[in-house]
Amino acid sequence: MTKPLSVSEARDKLAEVIGQVQYGGERVTISRRGKPVAVVVSVADAAWLEAMEDQIDVKLALEAKAEMEALGGKTYSHAEVFAELDDPDARD
Repeated sequence: MTKPLSVSEARDKLAEVIGQVQYGGERVTISRRGKPVAVVVSVADAAWLEAMEDQIDVKLALEAKAEMEALGGKTYSHAEVFAELDDPDARD
């Protein structure tokens, strides 16, 4: 990461910051009152982060499903849940 820039510095140097991120592959930290509040990253870095979050979400969902099945619980698909929610006779 580069040296943090204050919000006002980042505002004044926005084109330069974008260039550092886009062409230099840098990540620029933006701070307010000396504390980091945001990081400007490239589109590729943002896509990578999203992909990592998706992988973690899938792993956690599979672990939760396996745990529920091991404890004898039943799982329902989205279609089953929404069908029951849409059926007024299914409600108590």
